[in-house]
Amino acid sequence: MNSRYERKFCFNVSQLNLVEACLRSFNILEAYPQRSVFSIYYESHNFISFHDSNAGIGDRLKRRIRWYNDKIDNLIFEKKIKNNELGYKINNFNQIPKSNNIETKVYYHGKFKYKIPIPKVWDICYVPVVGVSYDRKYFNVGGKDIRFTIDKNICFSKVVNYSSYSIVNYLLSQNSCVLEVKYDSQLETFPNN
Repeated sequence: MNSRYERKFCFNVSQLNLVEACLRSFNILEAYPQRSVFSIYYESHNFISFHDSNAGIGDRLKRRIRWYNDKIDNLIFEKKIKNNELGYKINNFNQIPKSNNIETKVYYHGKFKYKIPIPKVWDICYVPVVGVSYDRKYFNVGGKDIRFTIDKNICFSKVVNYSSYSIVNYLLSQNSCVLEVKYDSQLETFPNN
């Protein structure tokens, strides 16, 4: 498993063209087409993952389901593990029993999109609590293991859990974008060139 550093920077959507132009001026070019990213995050009843993150706890874990471009047949079950500043992911868990699934109705800006089956409970006590979606562009530094992503059209939703189904309604809630740089743990400091 490769650990990597991940640094995030928020900026206003009005600066999007400037940020992209700045990346291009350093020969940081788009690696592949933009994708729409959808995630549902799981949390304990007392929100331990959230509180650990806010408190700056170095070792922590997030559980999420992710899919891209409305390809709901390719749900990715993911655990994102942080050891201080380094992070890595473990994908696709077969240990989540199908009998535990609940039908989740996904809406986007109030319009029904589709239904997906997701676990009602994960790892004994974690339930779906929040949905996040955004459009992501991918950039690479030529010849180096450094990747930049820009997220825009960021949407959030509380997951409303009922006994036999859940609802997620992604709504655009901010004018912010996120620039993230990801680089291998073997690079001791952020590269200057």
